[in-house]
Amino acid sequence: MHQPVFKVNDNTVDSFMYVNTPTYSYQGNWQYGIVHDDTTSLDTFALGNGILTVAHPFGAASPVSHSRYLWKAQELSAAGMTAGNISGLRFNILTAGSLLHNLTIRLKNSTLDSLHESSFDASGLTEVYRQNTAFAAPGWHSLQFTTPFAWDGSSNIIVEITYNNVSSGTNNISAASDAGFSAGLLRSGSDRVMAVHNGAYANVPVNDGLQQIDSVISIAFWAYGDATLQPQNGSCFEGVDSVGNRVVNAHVPWSDSNVYWDAGNDGGSYDLISKAATAENIKGRWNHWTFTKNAGTGSMKIYLNGVLWQSGTAKLRTMKEIRKFYIGKGTWNGALSYEGRMDEFAVFNTELDQAAIQDVMLHGAGNSSPLHNNLVLYFNFDDNSFVQAADSAPGNHAPALYTAAGNPLKHADDYIYGFVQSTERPNVVFEQGTFVSHTDSLFVTDSIMTPPEQVVSYADSVNNPGLPVDTLFLWKAGYYNYVYDLNGGLNDSLYITPDSMLVQSYYDYYRKFPQVIRYELARYITPYGNGLSLGNGWTWTFDVTDYRPLLADSVHLSAGNWQELLDMKFVMIKGTPPRDVISIQNLWNGGFNYGQTADPIESHLTPKKIYIPTNAVTARWKSRITGHGMDSPQNCAEFCAKNHYFKVNDTLRYTQLVWRDNCDLNPLYPQGGTWVYDRANWCPGAEVWTYNFELTPYINPGDSLTLDHDVQPYTNTSGWDYYQIEDQLVCYAPPALHTRCIY
Repeated sequence: MHQPVFKVNDNTVDSFMYVNTPTYSYQGNWQYGIVHDDTTSLDTFALGNGILTVAHPFGAASPVSHSRYLWKAQELSAAGMTAGNISGLRFNILTAGSLLHNLTIRLKNSTLDSLHESSFDASGLTEVYRQNTAFAAPGWHSLQFTTPFAWDGSSNIIVEITYNNVSSGTNNISAASDAGFSAGLLRSGSDRVMAVHNGAYANVPVNDGLQQIDSVISIAFWAYGDATLQPQNGSCFEGVDSVGNRVVNAHVPWSDSNVYWDAGNDGGSYDLISKAATAENIKGRWNHWTFTKNAGTGSMKIYLNGVLWQSGTAKLRTMKEIRKFYIGKGTWNGALSYEGRMDEFAVFNTELDQAAIQDVMLHGAGNSSPLHNNLVLYFNFDDNSFVQAADSAPGNHAPALYTAAGNPLKHADDYIYGFVQSTERPNVVFEQGTFVSHTDSLFVTDSIMTPPEQVVSYADSVNNPGLPVDTLFLWKAGYYNYVYDLNGGLNDSLYITPDSMLVQSYYDYYRKFPQVIRYELARYITPYGNGLSLGNGWTWTFDVTDYRPLLADSVHLSAGNWQELLDMKFVMIKGTPPRDVISIQNLWNGGFNYGQTADPIESHLTPKKIYIPTNAVTARWKSRITGHGMDSPQNCAEFCAKNHYFKVNDTLRYTQLVWRDNCDLNPLYPQGGTWVYDRANWCPGAEVWTYNFELTPYINPGDSLTLDHDVQPYTNTSGWDYYQIEDQLVCYAPPALHTRCIY
């Protein structure tokens, strides 16, 4: 292997210049304000004289705010207002607070007579004001429109007010009135998103819930495709099994503008459905996507903004064995990022219907959601971190780790759901004026923190080749940062001077055994040695037919003996086996403490969900158990007989007393010591019995079943004892056909 000593964002580079402190990108824009040189006429119309005090729409304690208000035509007419241009609005500020960055006002004529989240519509608004705005003192403040708004005299008017700060400040408190109907939609906060570009992604630790996904799954999230880069060959998420087979993936979209939903794998191929998307489906706006699959019914579906968009049938492959999961990018080498922003990413272990999807779309899947307990992953990306994203699904899971992903605040225009309805409206004065005016302009620069680069260093050692030893988050340096205005004009440049530079080097190593999986083939107990003579040796024969698939190619064989000399040979018997072995899976393997109150054996022998291959017809549960140690009060587990219970899908199917009652009949004679005493399934100088339980009546090929190994309850008062357990599941092809001959 040719191993680099460091990688940057999982890529090998020759060198990397960096700084240790954050860097920023800069975007400039011109802000325009109207200046009235003379007044030809001015009419004012006051609406609202209440004494309520509200933080909206100019709060500032929340970095981002989006407020909408409705004034009805009859209210405007009753105040004396007639059709014509509206030139400004006045607001009564009771307490002045922090500056509002890019305070923006938009208006539109509307037929709505109240505001509800379900009727939210961002289209048709006319921007009339956008400036950095500070209220210097309490009192009435007039915000003059750079573009007059034409009221038709009969429509209701919606006024939208937004701002985008970069941090929390002090609220500007306004005077307000109760309109008596749902006249406002309000949302403010510090909601963030994951921004992915040029190889960025989030690496999600695979928890138990995700590993147990099998026949049913739903994946939901909001996505905003970059209008300049989409469509391209990226993935919004991908989960693969231990050998890299795709289990779940969504391209939203692929470069052909199709949205693809891939789900289920049988080791060679996967189920998919797809549909051609329009530009508004995939870029330049927020869309909510939900992907569902039910392998039991064969149904795959795609929902767009809460409505069924595409579906497929006869999709029967399961989503078993997810072992690696990325958000924002595919897991394969060379995979491209989604190129856009994502939010509210959720994976459920159930199939959501349309009503549930709409609820999740509008309200999320937090603690108050009826679907919260069905979550296996849930990322709202509100961490304000370039390093990790917390998983809010039940279970206290480890966070996802970012690689080069951004975590910016949402823009106020991104607030298109999650609103609170309100009857409160700020007291306002509509102005209709005719002026002699001119426009002033001001160039304003906005700064955005650059996502850091993830630098992973590796051990330069033949003893630990390829071992990651450190992870640093550094900012790229050694380039010019240019400042452009919204028209693309270059205004300024700044060279980012590096603090230092990493220079790449490599070392080579060879990997002989990339993975070692241990299987116990049989167990033999060494004899008691006092006065023992083995003479020319003794022979024991073990039937290892069930392990035939393992005994091929290069295999490392070992025994736990360190005294006697052992000789071994394999005898191949020509003929047709009763049934061919398809697969062998380890279940519970090792030593498990028994009788300890503080560490009960059941906390280790937990249920396991096991996949049955599609070509399996029969199956057997093999269990090799021996008890060891002597405690009080029952001399467990060596000299006590206890039942072990074998459950299938939570139903007890087999009970086995772990005990050997014929130790004194061993042909290896004589031995010293206590070899004649019966024990927990082992006798000195004898083979250990293997318990075989037929599972054929309980399996469903291509599906999973849950196995559970339980032990008879017992509590010791002193001493230490344990069970050595080797449980395996063997799956077989159909039984071979035999003809009985009668003579």
